[in-house]
Amino acid sequence: QRLILQEAKRAGISVEPEEVLQRLEVLRSRFESEEAFEQSLADSHLTDQQLKDKIRDQILVQRLIDSKVRSAISVSPQEVAKELENKMKLDSEIAVENQLLNKIIDDNNFAVPSALVKKQIHMMSENAKARLLEKGFKKEDLDKKDGELEERFKDDALKQVRLLFILDRIARDEGIKADDKDLEDAYKSISIRSGKKEKEVRDHYEAEGLVENILERIREEKTISFLLKSAEIKEI
Repeated sequence: QRLILQEAKRAGISVEPEEVLQRLEVLRSRFESEEAFEQSLADSHLTDQQLKDKIRDQILVQRLIDSKVRSAISVSPQEVAKELENKMKLDSEIAVENQLLNKIIDDNNFAVPSALVKKQIHMMSENAKARLLEKGFKKEDLDKKDGELEERFKDDALKQVRLLFILDRIARDEGIKADDKDLEDAYKSISIRSGKKEKEVRDHYEAEGLVENILERIREEKTISFLLKSAEIKEI
């Protein structure tokens, strides 16, 4: 995936933020309500920004494929089948990952610091309000719903914090770490998605003190990959 995104950048293919928001609205419209959309996001263990990143990557990959198709004289049925197979494989991998993470959370029911849960609830509430603001809701009206939003996200926030503790313990037990190469790869990926130069991305994260956040996210992703390789997932 990262190589494909790099190829898209070399080809001068980019995605405007407005396009990501439009695609996000189409996705959101498939749900019966905003609450159903938020619940789906929480069940997939995705933050608002992670979902936008995935949408941006999908658009980049599709545009790269379209440009390759347009430049070719013909496309064989085998190539079309291969593209469909890759998409189905990606969807399947996401479903398996969600199944695994949900099982891990359900099988490990323990208390976590309430302060961390409150912080996670606040973050999820603010992300939800930001999405509603983009849809035209008034800030003063949304601020009145703080209590309602916090109550809605309470259970999911608890699960997400518990998952972070579980992943951290597994990472420590298995010696899973994020190194400088992982960090450089992350900068490259962010650079491709944002259209900014890699140095700009690096300087921004260093100036804002966010490098540790990236390393922690990479460590979590590597831990999940380790679990997926080690676990036996049965289809239901």
